[in-house]
Amino acid sequence: MLRRRFFTVLALSVPVMMMLACSADDEAAAPVNGVNDVGKACAIRAQWTKRSTMDCSDCLGVAVTPLCDCTAPKPYAGKCHDQQNAKYQEPTCSGVGECVFKCSAEDCGCVEACYAGKDECRVRGAAVDGCIAEVCDTYCR
Repeated sequence: MLRRRFFTVLALSVPVMMMLACSADDEAAAPVNGVNDVGKACAIRAQWTKRSTMDCSDCLGVAVTPLCDCTAPKPYAGKCHDQQNAKYQEPTCSGVGECVFKCSAEDCGCVEACYAGKDECRVRGAAVDGCIAEVCDTYCR
């Protein structure tokens, strides 16, 4: 009886502790915008020599996706999601991602041109690009 009660208390307390840990992390996390500039972020990414490694690819993908729970094993998980979401929701950003994708990694002039005449998108793009450049630099440089 005592053993069953112990495991019941343990089973109920673990989710509560995880919720508290998650909420504490969420409150402490401030948005990361890095250099907060499309061109400067591109210049940082242009220096990356490990772009094709799994560590870099993981960071680039996981940094912009939402956290599904607070047990994410990667320190960069979800760090740039809010910025990416804001860019995605900005109507003037339509087509910008496709344009940037066509640019070579070192051609920051091409990246800058993709944002020409799209001031609202540039603000949101600067936040997400700056975030990714800062958060993933260690894994991609």
